[in-house]
Amino acid sequence: MSEKGITLIETIVAMLILALALLGLIPGLVHFSDVNEATSLRSAAVQAAQQVNERIRRVDPTTLPTSGSTSPEALTIDHYDFSIVRHFCLDTTMCIGNSRHMTTEVSFNGQTVYRTETVFTKLR
Repeated sequence: MSEKGITLIETIVAMLILALALLGLIPGLVHFSDVNEATSLRSAAVQAAQQVNERIRRVDPTTLPTSGSTSPEALTIDHYDFSIVRHFCLDTTMCIGNSRHMTTEVSFNGQTVYRTETVFTKLR
């Protein structure tokens, strides 16, 4: 005697197998979400550093300090509230004459997420 169709037990077993397969995908999705958030944070931090550095580019480098750091500056990019500190002439060999070495640190929730260094030079 042959039976046609699917029994309730076969359906439940198939659903359990499908559920287990889908559970295996969850860690990958969580990891993807974490990586996406980290990338978004870093991209916003780079944008924050660029904004600060662009403001400084308009200034004559000889008017910039030859040592020390600025007070933390708050800047919001997207939905991230950053704290930005600029350090001047950490490498004193790059702070002679018309040149100033500047390091920009961008922090989020107390952790540095981006750091960049540049040398500003007065062009002729």
